[in-house]
Amino acid sequence: MRRHHSGITMVELLVVVTIVGILAGVALPSYRNQTLRANRVEAKTALQQATQALEKCFTRQRSYLACTGSVATGDTPGKLYNITVDATVTTYTLKAKPINGQAADTACDTLQIDQAGARTASASNPNKCW
Repeated sequence: MRRHHSGITMVELLVVVTIVGILAGVALPSYRNQTLRANRVEAKTALQQATQALEKCFTRQRSYLACTGSVATGDTPGKLYNITVDATVTTYTLKAKPINGQAADTACDTLQIDQAGARTASASNPNKCW
């Protein structure tokens, strides 16, 4: 009488582990890049809100310098960007510098917007960042 053993062999297991390793090696960097790109929304939102606050205050005070206190600076709620403002009477520049886990986003390091609405980024192609 013959007994039938079911199961997997060591070769089959090694093939499956190898395939999973290859797939993970391809998928993880792509996933990380997409996550970094999606997290830029936090910086864009914070910069747009700060821009609106500065413009609203400027209509009353006639000076961006007098309005810097009305702008939410510091870390964004998700602690991914640090927002700063440089202002004079007639101009301002808002900057969003990536921090913590977002600091790995070297493709779009610092996002900036000024009183004229000019959007820039420290990147080879700033348009991809905005």
